Amino acid sequence: MGFDVRVAEDLSGSYQRYVLSAWAKLVDGLDREDLTRDFVNIMMVEADFWLRRMRALESGKLRLIRYHGIKIIG
Repeated sequence: MGFDVRVAEDLSGSYQRYVLSAWAKLVDGLDREDLTRDFVNIMMVEADFWLRRMRALESGKLRLIRYHGIKIIG
């Protein structure tokens, strides 16, 4: 397709650490009054989504890969 791929890097491990850190930061920032029934229900759906994504990353069935390509013209 005319691209010169310069970098192909698997960022799965660092992404997993980032996700876990972000969830910890969210939990640390919550106050008791934040925990309404609606908020908890929404967060349970979101947590389930991220849990499934993290399991897929851990199993290797999903990977986060960074590619850097330059389009060669001419």
